Amino acid sequence: MPASLNSFMGTDWLVLGGFFIALIVWVMVFHNNPFKGHIISRWKGLKKKADHQVLLEEAHQVMAEGHWGLAEEKFRLLVSLRPDDLEPHFGLAESLFNESVKGVKKYPAKQAEALIHYRWVLDHLLQTGKTKEAVALYQKLIGPYRPEDIGERFGSLVLTAARPPGDVPAAPQDVPKDKGNKLHADFGSFESAGNYAQAKVVLDEILSREDIHGLTPAFLSRAGEVCLRVQAIGNAERLFEEVARRGDVNQTVRALEILARYWLKNRKQADLLLLYKDSQFRFPTIDVFPEWVELGEKLKA
Repeated sequence: MPASLNSFMGTDWLVLGGFFIALIVWVMVFHNNPFKGHIISRWKGLKKKADHQVLLEEAHQVMAEGHWGLAEEKFRLLVSLRPDDLEPHFGLAESLFNESVKGVKKYPAKQAEALIHYRWVLDHLLQTGKTKEAVALYQKLIGPYRPEDIGERFGSLVLTAARPPGDVPAAPQDVPKDKGNKLHADFGSFESAGNYAQAKVVLDEILSREDIHGLTPAFLSRAGEVCLRVQAIGNAERLFEEVARRGDVNQTVRALEILARYWLKNRKQADLLLLYKDSQFRFPTIDVFPEWVELGEKLKA
């Protein structure tokens, strides 16, 4: 065979080989094949990661410039995209908090929502062993928020984390009971006897003398039930709202059930939703209560 013909055929086979290789690659990437989904999803994943980083930088930039509302929108989107990442939750908490206290208008609901994300960050830090950061954040939150608002669980965990190795905690001191408090005794007597109208009179006197935040959730729950009996709905709402923030799981479920009667589908529903989400965070097993689950369905939480 002539050398020129051999040269031509060699070149021809190279061209055909290159064509078939390109065709195979094109089919694998753009048509049905077992690798298509993996290739495209990986490409999309890289693009999504890049988009997330850009959005994160933008969120930090606008927050540094004091545009809290815009920062809130961006961090809220980041939380929806990456719900398990610490940075979006902390950024959203910071933007909500700053928006609620540094702006011309005050937004108590935003400050309450900020605490939900601050708690998420605290929990994440403690679970990942970043105790020093958890202690610093907890100490930062004391002042704007009360310890009972943040949660006793976090207070004890943070104090344990902050305690030097080998340090033995002091034995708790007994708090003297004020047995001479006639108002509380009278309230209990009237309540037990079913004389709710008179119990309400005594309760009003107690609330005029004592800070509601210093009363125990157990007493507040009883007081709220008395108010329901005498149709003092405004007082009942105030008392059960406090119970929903600080009560144990049974007290909290009952408080949310009562508040839902009066707050569901009106201007207070947003506050009810915040309390509901807060209870979910405080009590991981609260979903065993059917009435709590039913309320979540109504709130679409």
